[in-house]
Amino acid sequence: MARALRVEDLELPKLRCAPFHSSLDVDPAGTAGAYDAFLCVEVPLPWERDISLSEPFLSLAGAGTAKITAGDGRTVRPQGLVPRPGAEGWTRVLLLERPPATASDAGAAGPYQRREWWVLPEEVAGLCSALVDVDPSAVAEYDGRLVEVPDGVVDVFVCTHGKRDACCGSSGASLHDLLAARLAALDPAGERARPWRVSHTGGHRFAPTVLTFPDGYAWAHLDPEQAVGLALRSIDPADLAGHCRGAACLPGGPVQAADAAALVELGWSWAAAPRTATVTGFDRGSLATTVRLDATLDGAPVRRELRVELDRHVPQITCGAIDGPEYAVEPVWRVAPVAGR
Repeated sequence: MARALRVEDLELPKLRCAPFHSSLDVDPAGTAGAYDAFLCVEVPLPWERDISLSEPFLSLAGAGTAKITAGDGRTVRPQGLVPRPGAEGWTRVLLLERPPATASDAGAAGPYQRREWWVLPEEVAGLCSALVDVDPSAVAEYDGRLVEVPDGVVDVFVCTHGKRDACCGSSGASLHDLLAARLAALDPAGERARPWRVSHTGGHRFAPTVLTFPDGYAWAHLDPEQAVGLALRSIDPADLAGHCRGAACLPGGPVQAADAAALVELGWSWAAAPRTATVTGFDRGSLATTVRLDATLDGAPVRRELRVELDRHVPQITCGAIDGPEYAVEPVWRVAPVAGR
């Protein structure tokens, strides 16, 4: 009697998740991780597979931690930075956090507020603990270590964490090096942009993955020309529409997709605008979500109300192979204005 063919008997092709996802040619809007803050610390290479195995993150929250709960309940993502030239003998600690909620507005989103310290290596743990504990008096002890970063500077985080993911280690490292070389020629003083090699940012199927700050947008599958234009704001967001995953300062899914559509329509001024996002409706039949976005641009209030619909689902494969006939899927969103708005 013939034995039934099993999946494990098949000669399945080896696939990497990033090229596979890129080949689907789908809009990644709505897929960014959502965090109230990013705690970024220079950690010399080599890194372990998880940056949480490195100090100060190991002592702050323990191994395997993708996010830390701050003393006030906010979610903080630990992020390792490869040390940049210019601060030899010091360690940079960079905190990017959403604007604090106010009595009249509990839903403020981006852009993130940026503070940067250069501290001695033995001071890193104390500063990071004070920031996570939300202890203003303890943080104030490091006021003398604050350095000024001009508001217009764009921090470009490129994931190059090869021990975590092969796609980021190859395409991410290549993108960073090309971007850094171009920026060194176009912006030698670093007055407009700073490229960083960083630890895993989430979503390695989107490699090379990029985060930009202070706007907090996540980006997918960028080529070097797009990355330079993004860093210097010399490319129209409409030309990056198929690469914007969404703003990390907003909840994932439909809200991020709506915000990305507003960015495409209104340009870089939207990325710099304080704004709020409110879900005003959900259709159980179509699974469509209505999102209202409110911002102030050039001193004038701007509102957009958008309907975010489920377009379809696409495969989300295991990096290295399709392991069987069942696999994870992820949603693809489409966005349309609400009639009359």
